[in-house]
Amino acid sequence: MMRTIQRYMIVVAALLLTGTSAFGTTCQNDICNPEKFTLDSITLTPELGLGTDQLLAHTYAATSCVGVFLGENDDSADLSLPAVNIGQENAGMLNGQGALFDGLEFIGEEDFQDLDGDGNATDPGWIHLAHFDTQTQVISYDTAGPNPYSGSDVTLDIGELLTLSFTTFAGESCAGEDCTEGRWTLTTHVNVIEDAQSLLGEASFDHLAFSVKAGNAFAVYDFDFTTIFEQEGDDSLLNFNTPYELSGAFSLDDFCDHGISHLNIWARDPSDVAVVPEPSTYVLLGLGFVAVGFLSRRRR
Repeated sequence: MMRTIQRYMIVVAALLLTGTSAFGTTCQNDICNPEKFTLDSITLTPELGLGTDQLLAHTYAATSCVGVFLGENDDSADLSLPAVNIGQENAGMLNGQGALFDGLEFIGEEDFQDLDGDGNATDPGWIHLAHFDTQTQVISYDTAGPNPYSGSDVTLDIGELLTLSFTTFAGESCAGEDCTEGRWTLTTHVNVIEDAQSLLGEASFDHLAFSVKAGNAFAVYDFDFTTIFEQEGDDSLLNFNTPYELSGAFSLDDFCDHGISHLNIWARDPSDVAVVPEPSTYVLLGLGFVAVGFLSRRRR
């Protein structure tokens, strides 16, 4: 009997060391890899009808990532449903709401903003763009505003500014446990800049982040466009006054190939227009995202 128990314990120890169990492979990754999300294409938005020439010279891995957070869910406790959604402190996970984030994961304190005008720059500036549920195949776009500190009653429907899609490499819908790798695309609409500037003036985004939930964990992958477009060089034709279509690839190796449960997509507005690089080196998501440039409200 004792020998049987000893043999059993030896087998269990061996299985644990090799990352397997009697019920199959287990995975306990707790460090994400930025290379699992990439940006490999920027073209003019198709709505312009000016062709699809590639404007990006290189492929870029995510600038950085945080996670993998085992046993956590970025949808719990409204972490991905920020009130007002203008980037204020503690309004949404990336703005420091909850116990996992403090707002400094992808930016520094010098990038914080003073959205409420109290003289203290404590607001990270992250805007929640959309939520993608792979089970229902529904992408739910968020709204932003109105800004309670400026007196404006304007609200932005982000679904009118941009469109997102997530597919397999074969171009099929990325669904549930089968959604372990594929491509993402973000297309800004042709009127995005005009709408944003008529709303709140000039502003532009400098980060795009994907929060990925798969299995019993999630991680966040961030693209810092200041860094990326500095690497593109001074000869780049990219600028933040043109609506673009951005796309890249993703792999869920960080989650041991569990399929995506859902994604939350975020963008961040820089703290000061004056520090934004020249248009020749800064795409800022075409940034058509300038559109969600409502954040210029804080520059007063």
